Amino acid sequence: MELLAYDINLKALRILRVIRPLRSIKASPSMRRQVSTLLKSLSEIANATIFLSFMVTLFAILGLQQFTGVVYYRCRTTPKPINATYWPKSENYTRICSPGGDGDFICPAGLYCGSPIQYGISLEDDGIYFDPYIQYGINSFDNILKAFIGVFQVLTVEDWTLLMYNLADGYSQFFAKSYFCIIVIFGHYYMLQLLLAVIIANLSKI
Repeated sequence: MELLAYDINLKALRILRVIRPLRSIKASPSMRRQVSTLLKSLSEIANATIFLSFMVTLFAILGLQQFTGVVYYRCRTTPKPINATYWPKSENYTRICSPGGDGDFICPAGLYCGSPIQYGISLEDDGIYFDPYIQYGINSFDNILKAFIGVFQVLTVEDWTLLMYNLADGYSQFFAKSYFCIIVIFGHYYMLQLLLAVIIANLSKI
């Protein structure tokens, strides 16, 4: 037992070897200036990050209030579920439908827009977690964590248009597109660039 503990301690010490390349900073004046700039910018970056976090929280709460459960609406072939675990979906229309008719996509005649949550069907039984159209259930605003993930995805502008079009189909074209465009403009093109501007300003001083 003592040998095992000794071996684990040695492995932990070996991890410290990854710090060795940091010694090269002293040998390179330009790298030393960059590291010094980054360290001096931390306080200003923290202020900008706090403001960015506030904005993300604000939009996450707004999205949570407006878009909860919207991505689960699909065109169904029957007005009500067949049983407690199954409500057949149309194979020809896989887009998110608008239950109130305010969104971009309304189910054609003969089909019924519905969500499994309306009748207590679990999302797993409805196949939500196997649906790549909404990133297997992650691409939603069901809770504050998923709302944060959704807003963060928009900030990275990585495949954010799919989420926007989904919510425009099921909720409201004007509100959904305005919501996401505002996040992109003020979050990605302003706040994230502000963080880089802080570092560049301090680098120019040094």
